[in-house]
Amino acid sequence: MIIESNYPSLFDQKLTKGQKTQISIAKSCIQVLANEGLANFTFEKIAKKLKTTRSHIAYYFPDQETLLAFMYKLLIHQAQKITEERTQVEITKKKLPESEVIGIIKGAACWMNENPYSMKCFFSLIELAGRSNDFKEINHRIRTDGLLNLANAIQRYSPNKSKKEILTTARHLQSLLLGELVNYFTMKTDLTFEELVSDLESSTLTFIKNLKKM
Repeated sequence: MIIESNYPSLFDQKLTKGQKTQISIAKSCIQVLANEGLANFTFEKIAKKLKTTRSHIAYYFPDQETLLAFMYKLLIHQAQKITEERTQVEITKKKLPESEVIGIIKGAACWMNENPYSMKCFFSLIELAGRSNDFKEINHRIRTDGLLNLANAIQRYSPNKSKKEILTTARHLQSLLLGELVNYFTMKTDLTFEELVSDLESSTLTFIKNLKKM
């Protein structure tokens, strides 16, 4: 591997009743944040939306920052799971050297498409990262984890390439993926989602095949 991911797998252990309640609250809060925005993301408004009390939420999350941090860790854990599943499907179906890299790109796109609240929540994370070092760290770790997953898959595809070449290609692919997804979900387009995924696959193939030729 290029380097070990520094963002650990979350929520895989056996959960306590309290942890399950935390996850349930966080899932509902993801929808509240996406629909209401950060300005309206208060315990009072969350409690009203969830039809519960402020004290009930505060029992599990002492402050807004703790709740938001938990929500983003839950979101990225869900993304990791879906990406892993889609990657395995791609590898099993096509059995091509580039299947793992393509699977990661497709998996990330499919997760975003299947979870319509996720994009809005990550826009809020960028806002939070701009004013808080704690959320800057969360954003950094999320981005780094995605980069390293791509880099390790690219290294297996092109094992003779240098660490610098592989990481540069991974950064280009990550930027391409994020840019195309933001454009697709925030701009008017005639593209279907299937066409977007096809375009991403084609661009990914171009990047990694060019790397192999270098």
